[in-house]
Amino acid sequence: MPSDVALTDREANFSLINMEEIPMPVATRVMNIPGAVGGRWNGIPTTCHFATLYWLYCEEFGHPPTVDNFTNSDLSNPTGVVNQMLAHGRRLTRPMRGNITMTAGSVVVFVQNNQSGHSCIARTLNTLGGFNQPNWFTTLGVNHGYSTHHSADIEWLSRSEVSGNRDQRCRLVAVDEGIARAVVRQAAMTRLPGRAAG
Repeated sequence: MPSDVALTDREANFSLINMEEIPMPVATRVMNIPGAVGGRWNGIPTTCHFATLYWLYCEEFGHPPTVDNFTNSDLSNPTGVVNQMLAHGRRLTRPMRGNITMTAGSVVVFVQNNQSGHSCIARTLNTLGGFNQPNWFTTLGVNHGYSTHHSADIEWLSRSEVSGNRDQRCRLVAVDEGIARAVVRQAAMTRLPGRAAG
């Protein structure tokens, strides 16, 4: 639209609603993290769980987190936060035919011994995006960097187990975006003892 054309009230309201009131699904935020260089983001290691929480935080709060958000709250333990999500997830199994499909925005976790070994986010029905993904898929990932993988790149060992990093036998758990965001909100709001908000 040319800059010299004024918007009608109806157009202005429609534009405002589209840009500010309709939430973006977290799947659209899954990409390289600004400022993540050399395996770190502002001094914090760019682990897979850190990236998962970073994107969920952006979606839940509408802006990127600060270093303080990660270092002075329960977000300082990304593995612990992802582990909290597991109780609310559902186990994924290999389909009889074709590749597994997921709900865009869901957090997909590779679980071994009831602990989260790797987490990433479904960008589409059959594409996963995440950080630090070497050896979790049959295609190459990027160490401390961002990569995407098709669901066909998951190596199924049986109907319910997949191959994880270093040939670990893992199960896959999917956590709904809304639940994952609620867990991140709770973790971000829980200040560590003796630390005031910065």
